[in-house]
Amino acid sequence: MFIELNFTSNKKIQDVFRIANEIINQPSITSASTLNTYLTANADATVRAGFDPANSTVIKTVVPTTTKSHYARGSTNTSGTTTPYLKWTVEFQAYDSTRKYYVQQSNATSSTDQATTIIGSSLTGGDMSSSQLPISATNTSATDGTTLTVAGTTETGLTGGIGAGSTGGTNIRTFWLHLSNTGMIFAMTCENSSNLGFNNTYSNSTNYCGPFIFGQYTRHDYFNTDANAIFPLMYTNLNRAVGQGFGGATTDWAGTHNSMATYPTYTTAHPFKVVNLISAAQQSGSTWPVVTFPVVNWGVSNRFDERFGLSATSGIDTTQVSTVNYAPGIYTTANTRFPSADLKSVGFAMLPITWRHSYYNNTGGNMSERSGYYLYNGEYYPGDQFTYGGKTYVIFPTWTGYSARVGIAVPME
Repeated sequence: MFIELNFTSNKKIQDVFRIANEIINQPSITSASTLNTYLTANADATVRAGFDPANSTVIKTVVPTTTKSHYARGSTNTSGTTTPYLKWTVEFQAYDSTRKYYVQQSNATSSTDQATTIIGSSLTGGDMSSSQLPISATNTSATDGTTLTVAGTTETGLTGGIGAGSTGGTNIRTFWLHLSNTGMIFAMTCENSSNLGFNNTYSNSTNYCGPFIFGQYTRHDYFNTDANAIFPLMYTNLNRAVGQGFGGATTDWAGTHNSMATYPTYTTAHPFKVVNLISAAQQSGSTWPVVTFPVVNWGVSNRFDERFGLSATSGIDTTQVSTVNYAPGIYTTANTRFPSADLKSVGFAMLPITWRHSYYNNTGGNMSERSGYYLYNGEYYPGDQFTYGGKTYVIFPTWTGYSARVGIAVPME
């Protein structure tokens, strides 16, 4: 499922998530036109205000079956005068088992329009079939819906989020979401002049938030199994500044992130984490603990950032007689050309996003194989669409923008 929601006036983050929740849960909504009809007939006027169906898109070529969505206001809110609490919860099921995991956007304060992401292995207070906040209710309605709390093994110490104080979450103009049985990616522009798509302003969470990626991966290690309670989810590091998604800095692909002592401390420099992994480092004992929410090295196919930057072309060791250069996996120089599939024209690079963790002896997995999101490398303008392998993709820019020629290719299906 793919949606692009455009608005002619500023929207609160609560309204955007509520509309997205309705699209996921209502089978009758199959296009921007049917969404407009549904909102006109059912939604509170403040929630649907400013929706622009002519410039919005809803595609349900592939409808999620195991992924579920739930929205509640948060029953602990007592003021209802500024920003109501929000609880948008998405349930994912592992592609190779019945194990569940939860990604929740939550606002625990009434003083900001900002959502924080929480990831966890279970729910308390109810389940995904519990009552929800009706789309007909206002954001300050006393009809809250059942508040679901992410529990079990959860991501802690979260400082990242979506929106920026009282501005980034109140002036949303365009919201993108792709949701499938194995992944979710979303982004939003938050500027008055960007109500028709991506704009030219990045590296500022009051203008652009995301992209935030949550994608299951194909397991590479024989001990990475459901029997060992490993959930195969790779996701954007959430410990960064508010609003920063993948590409929070060009060092996400140009920097070198070693897999030794830097792992415990590089909580913000590494662009990706995984839910958990087996610490399979060689040892004399027979205990193999599970490490939760570790940062990992990421790569494009079999090239990773733990020794060399993925895009750097500088020498490795200048103390040698001559500088040793190496071929980068990602080319950020303008006008660098790639061949097309038949070698008859200029193409681009669609690179599979992978991870590994050498310190813990994990060869990792391939997110692109399972979730369908690829790293796009080549000249592009944010929002460009193209066809590859029989599918239509749209390019989400990184948080730092598109001038470095790095984006995320997202299937429109």
